[in-house]
Amino acid sequence: MITTILIDLNEVLVKYDNDIMNPDFIKEFGMDPQTFWAVRRKNDLMHNYCLGKINQDEFLSEILRLHGISVDKLSKAKELYERNIFLVKDIKELLEDMKKHYRLVLVAGDGKESLDMKLDKFGLRKYFDSVYCTCYEGFLKSSIEFYKIVLEKEKLKPEECLFIDDQERFTNIAADLGMSAIVFHNTASLIEDLRKKSIL
Repeated sequence: MITTILIDLNEVLVKYDNDIMNPDFIKEFGMDPQTFWAVRRKNDLMHNYCLGKINQDEFLSEILRLHGISVDKLSKAKELYERNIFLVKDIKELLEDMKKHYRLVLVAGDGKESLDMKLDKFGLRKYFDSVYCTCYEGFLKSSIEFYKIVLEKEKLKPEECLFIDDQERFTNIAADLGMSAIVFHNTASLIEDLRKKSIL
């Protein structure tokens, strides 16, 4: 029987809208958001931030350096990053419904400052009994160890858990551990999938 729902953060609860931010990024950095953020994959930069090895200032400063942009633009980069985070449509209402009957646990792949900003900007902390993030646990979401840590600390059996994530590679890891899993596409399809599993 499902007692606990594990929920991803990025692209499930909050999302990015590069189209809206396109003019601002071009004005400040001379490039669109996709181009600006593309270098985060270099030198394990994103991995190091998500594992807590570097802080947000170091992460963004290196992105600026890789683009040949002055670090004087750091505060502007932080401002545009925060402005480019939006709440997924109707997700708060769904969280409220699920919280009435299940324990909710957030499982995020993110850096500390980014995690805190997203949770605080949209008042999301109140929905979750526990929060786990790669920056604190020391494993990426691509590692089965991350999910084992969550299960162990929460004293949960896999069969008691439903895991929701927008990336199938992560739901596959959860399923391999014995959890039920749903790939998130949008809130409406998630509600439908939850009803099929008799969760709602």
